[in-house]
Amino acid sequence: MWPNNKEFAFTIIDDTDNATVENVAPVYELLFELGLLTTKSVWVYPPRDHYTGGSLVEEDYYSFILDLKEKGFEICLHGVGSGSFTREEIIEGLQTYRKLIGDYPSMHINHAQSPHNIYWGYRGCSKLLQKYAKWRSPSDRFWGDDPSSKYFWGDFAKTHIKYMRSRTFKGINTLGVDPRMPYRDRDKKTSSNFWFSSSDGSDVHSFTSLILPENVDKLREENGCCIVYTHFASGFVDSFGVVNPKFEKCIRYLASQGGWFVPAGELLNYLLAKKKREYESEAYFTWLDLKRFLEKWV
Repeated sequence: MWPNNKEFAFTIIDDTDNATVENVAPVYELLFELGLLTTKSVWVYPPRDHYTGGSLVEEDYYSFILDLKEKGFEICLHGVGSGSFTREEIIEGLQTYRKLIGDYPSMHINHAQSPHNIYWGYRGCSKLLQKYAKWRSPSDRFWGDDPSSKYFWGDFAKTHIKYMRSRTFKGINTLGVDPRMPYRDRDKKTSSNFWFSSSDGSDVHSFTSLILPENVDKLREENGCCIVYTHFASGFVDSFGVVNPKFEKCIRYLASQGGWFVPAGELLNYLLAKKKREYESEAYFTWLDLKRFLEKWV
């Protein structure tokens, strides 16, 4: 199934929350050494809320991001910044991104509680599950897809951004849980983007547990595909700049197994080229949401 007769595919999307050059660069040095090219999200502007981390308008962080791009890592957007940004600020931020990186981002990852998130919260659920999700979290805090909102930029994203991350699951074989990704959703009227799922590796502990050798062996046996969502700023590097030893041991084992290691965008392009249809049914999205519900509550 995979190029060059590889038995499985593996990639990482690193959300930029709290990331600095000091607390994530050692991880990227290790990944580059091992030949694991992955995807890193960025903010254009510094955070406006309780989050910390570098942004493209800071010279040292921007130089670090450019170096990653030159090495073959993929750069994507985690929103123009953490916190509240209006439509005008978002569009200006995307223009700045294009100027600094060389093109608009082909991938956007919604961030935490930012009000400009697109189809986030209960609005990202299937119709059947929306009522339940709204009951659990009745406040509609995300308006990036609402044309009447000052945070709306769904039309711009629809034109310039190809992929967006949606549901997250626990297992290592992301494609085994969501075998039809990436896909479009007819109900997301202000977004014709392709959506995809990911596997949960949000911090160093969950990530390391996800890629234990026995799990990697299982992924290889299933000829599977893993897209891990994580935050490299969450414990992967200690205060002395040393990569967590258990993570390093596990990632070295994974790299030795001869998988197809490419950035998320390239992997998704490969999957998309093999699909027979772009749009999936409401029944399929309900099935995914029920899987996610059972993972969380059963």
